[in-house]
Amino acid sequence: MPLAELLTPPFQNKDEFDAWAFNHNDEHQNIVRAFALKGVQLNVYPLWPVVEDMSVWEFWHQQMHNQMTAAAFVEPTNFGDLSFDPQNTASQEFYIFNNYQDHMNVQSVLDTDD
Repeated sequence: MPLAELLTPPFQNKDEFDAWAFNHNDEHQNIVRAFALKGVQLNVYPLWPVVEDMSVWEFWHQQMHNQMTAAAFVEPTNFGDLSFDPQNTASQEFYIFNNYQDHMNVQSVLDTDD
């Protein structure tokens, strides 16, 4: 999946969020595999399908970001400071952009760390 697909417009419904979550989970799995090839093991948390309790998903998501950014020696986003409110377009855009930044920063390290 191209990294740019993580920069989706705000979700209008659950199906759009689910499609994004599937692609987002795939991107996390790719990062886990890339680090594994370098001998770095990261824990895997189920980011898709999304569980009903979003606080659990947000916790797992934060843990994955903490691990991947630490392994890449880049500063992580503290998603605990961000609200992912499905009813609030601005919060979605801010969350998605910061999520993308973390993925892009980690991917740039993986791409140049060969």
